[in-house]
Amino acid sequence: MTFYLASMTTELQDKAQNIADQFGVNWPMFIAQAVNFTLVAFVIYRFGFKGILSTIKEREKQISDSLKHAEKIKLQLEETEKKQKETLQEASIEAKKTVAGAQEQAKSYAEAQKEDARKQAEEIVAKGRFAPGGERGSAGDRRRRFEFHPSPFEKKFPKKHASTGSDAEDGAIREDGDTSGIEDDADQKR
Repeated sequence: MTFYLASMTTELQDKAQNIADQFGVNWPMFIAQAVNFTLVAFVIYRFGFKGILSTIKEREKQISDSLKHAEKIKLQLEETEKKQKETLQEASIEAKKTVAGAQEQAKSYAEAQKEDARKQAEEIVAKGRFAPGGERGSAGDRRRRFEFHPSPFEKKFPKKHASTGSDAEDGAIREDGDTSGIEDDADQKR
């Protein structure tokens, strides 16, 4: 069997030699090229490839971290927008309440002013009615004088006054009994 193996090895060597001769292989040059290739491959792997691979890994990590951070920021932004909408709604409701309160105050103030003015007017009218002799030139006197003074037409065509039964020019008596204004007018006519 050894003989068989030795003969086979020899045959393989001869075939390899024939192929090498046929293709023009120079064994010392081939070994030198193989050693050079191995050295260059080692240097590139050690200094170039390792650095490139580590840079690629760092970059992938940065990208994944950035995506996670972007997702967090997106969630925070949505939460902030939701809070902002809620705050704006609350502020709008509060502003409406404030405006409604101010309008209500304005209404009540206006009503109070109207009521005060009405009371003052009633007091002025009451003073004018119940004052003995009344004040000359007051609103009550002017109104009573206007009511009982004859118009220019009545002056030319006198008629009987419905309440007193006498001529309007003849010193009509007012509600409060004051005839001074009427008598003055009658004196001015004469």
